[in-house]
Amino acid sequence: MLSRSQKRVVVGAAILVVVVLFVLPAINVNRYRMSVARSLSNALGREVTVQSIEIQTFPQPGLALKGVVVADDPNISAEPMLRADEVLATLHVSSLWRGRLEISTLKLAYPSLNLVRSYDGRWNVESLFERARQTPTAPTAQPRPESRRRFPYIETDGARINLKLGNEKKVFALGEADLGLWLASENEWRLRLEARPIRTDANLSDTGTLKMEGSLRRAERLSQTPISLKFWWENAQLGQTTTLVYGRDRGWRGSIRASATVQGTPESLKVNADARLEDFRRYDITSEDSVGARARCEAELSLTSHKIQNLYCQSPLGGGMLQARGNYEWHTQKRGAFTFWAENVPTQFVLNVVRHMKKNIPQDVSASGMISASMAVDDLNGVRTWAGNGEMSSVKVQSTVLREPLVIAANRWRLIGPGTEHFLAAAKLKRAPQPSLPQPNATAFGFEPVAIPMGGTSPATVTGWFTRERFVTELKGEAEIERLFQLARLAGLPTSSTDLAGTAKGRLILSGSWQGFALPTYAGEADLQRVTAKLNGVASPLRLQTAHFTVDTNSLALTKAVGSFADIPSILDFSVNWPRNCAASDLAGDHCAATFDIKADQLNLDRINSLLNPKAQKQPWYAALAKSVMGQNRSTLPEIYASGKIAVGKVVIKGVTATRFSSALSITPTGFHLSNISSEVLGGRYSGDVTAEFGSAPPVYESKGKFSNVAFGSISSVMNDTWASGKADASYSGKATGWNAEELASSAAGRATFQWHEGELKHINLDGAGNPLRFKLFAGSMELKSGILTISESKLQTRTGIYQVSGTASLGRALEVKLARDGAPGYSVSGTLERPRVSRLKVPQTEAVLR
Repeated sequence: MLSRSQKRVVVGAAILVVVVLFVLPAINVNRYRMSVARSLSNALGREVTVQSIEIQTFPQPGLALKGVVVADDPNISAEPMLRADEVLATLHVSSLWRGRLEISTLKLAYPSLNLVRSYDGRWNVESLFERARQTPTAPTAQPRPESRRRFPYIETDGARINLKLGNEKKVFALGEADLGLWLASENEWRLRLEARPIRTDANLSDTGTLKMEGSLRRAERLSQTPISLKFWWENAQLGQTTTLVYGRDRGWRGSIRASATVQGTPESLKVNADARLEDFRRYDITSEDSVGARARCEAELSLTSHKIQNLYCQSPLGGGMLQARGNYEWHTQKRGAFTFWAENVPTQFVLNVVRHMKKNIPQDVSASGMISASMAVDDLNGVRTWAGNGEMSSVKVQSTVLREPLVIAANRWRLIGPGTEHFLAAAKLKRAPQPSLPQPNATAFGFEPVAIPMGGTSPATVTGWFTRERFVTELKGEAEIERLFQLARLAGLPTSSTDLAGTAKGRLILSGSWQGFALPTYAGEADLQRVTAKLNGVASPLRLQTAHFTVDTNSLALTKAVGSFADIPSILDFSVNWPRNCAASDLAGDHCAATFDIKADQLNLDRINSLLNPKAQKQPWYAALAKSVMGQNRSTLPEIYASGKIAVGKVVIKGVTATRFSSALSITPTGFHLSNISSEVLGGRYSGDVTAEFGSAPPVYESKGKFSNVAFGSISSVMNDTWASGKADASYSGKATGWNAEELASSAAGRATFQWHEGELKHINLDGAGNPLRFKLFAGSMELKSGILTISESKLQTRTGIYQVSGTASLGRALEVKLARDGAPGYSVSGTLERPRVSRLKVPQTEAVLR
């Protein structure tokens, strides 16, 4: 049995449950919406609107406000300072018994907060801080109510904090922000923040987490408010961070960590910051080692006088140190003065950084030496005056791509360009950068000529300048070409697969941008001497006695080149021009093909065949075996698209000599085409075209052309048998396949028409008296197939009459020919061309039939 007092407790509890479950939810509190909004407006000093209000009973009594909008200071921004779809205000239960509602927590779900800085430097939250400072409130955790209201615990869930400067809303914001603010003691507010930096015009996911915690204390004036804040930025990826800052991924990778502390008052704040960058590299570079940097800074900051004073930063760099000092103010005028200096930074550290920034630099490259530099800048309202200089000790660079170590003499540099005019008189350089170089349009580091041994009779010199955006360098003097290629590979620049040796004397300007990953541009010229080039697919090296080389943005050119191929006694005089920066899809076009003009005193086709034909080149037995195993029996030409003219004084083709040979020649990776061929051959002239197709194995040759006034006496002398005389004209078209003369001869096929004038066949006589066969005209057509030449539709006009000629002749000189004449005996010619056998054919008998 329950006692009377226990029964009263149970009844009271039951009544309370009924009220909470059924009575309170039934009360329409939305009619108090305007009163609640007015109370909030009075508390914040800003106009507040609320769409609706509901009572919450569990888990803690409170009010659920929807559509809350807090206006901003109209003198700063016309856009609302805060928007929140839902705001939950929970109540202190104990305040209910005293008849005064007192908010315990104020939770904003997914609000949007605008932080605005006016053009005169005021922030829209300053008045809120000032109002909170002046309003007497009890600590948030005060257990018992008193006359003062307790400061509520304010928190946000998934907030977005936007930044505005004047009327311009910036793209930078904080997303997924969880903010907490409470009054920890009588005069101390505590706050915490955890958010993700975002950019409103980009989809970013790895910008890291920004955290903040600290306290603010009451003071007589807001400018004297004691502040103690700590910041952390963790797990930020460099690629996403560059997108956050610049609006695009700059292509760098790495992780960023940073922290900072701020202590003091707005009039005088002490700032200490640490930052670390780890695993720095370009996005497409992988390396066994990692490179990074860390920095520590301290400064004095005054928000009231708008000054940064006694800024000091230091960053250890591989045993050396990079330091900076400066001051900056931005009140009535913007003025800053900064100095930077690096002391004894190892060249190896700089090289490691460059190796993670520039692709294809050898992993094993090492360097000795130290770098030191200093720089000062004075800024007044955006007008900057610069001064600075530096020096590098003698450096020795080693790598497997270098035949010998590269030794760079000690050198100095200084700042040049706009803004450095006042300091030129104090410069200690022996020589300024060469005036032939393009001058920088921004402040740049220019360095004096540096002597670099390049294998020439005297060291070459390098000079140039570099800015934050780009660089320009010039190499001038004499150098071994092989050494130049080694340095290009050391710098990660693309080089030709051709083996080159020789010397070059001239100048080369290399320029480019640090930003992005475009290859540098080249410009320059050089005289080449005693150059040997081993070309892919060519059996013997090309040896140039002299040549002049030029390069610019659009093309490479080799002019006045004189040389020859080894083992081929023919002097070549030629020029070649290669277009640059052609897309792969444009290579086949005429505007992207190389052009050339070649002249030679003589050429032997057999020697050219041994030079270019892979089947005719001598190879070790294992090379042929490897190609067979790997299925590489098919030969391909180098990736060359070229066209031009060729002229040769004398061309020898299997004992036949052609003089004054000229032709247009086009070359592709699958073959070549000789067009408009003109030459004097066999006492007459030849004109025609020849096409070779190497896209299949064996190669296919097609030709068509015309012989004019060819002397058979010349043909007979080539055949070592004076079997014929006279002059002939002929037109032909034909096709052949094969790697050598035997294969070509056995596969040759074609048709020809001919006219042989005033001729004589000295081994053939038809009268039995041993007189050679003489004729005025022998004309007709013939067809070559499977090594057999078939004569058809041909007429032989002799002194005694006209014969119809038909039959065959083999390439082995075997004859089976018939000469027929109406009403007269015909003849059969068999045997060989050297020893023909002539026999008379009977005249067919004519039978008359009477009917």
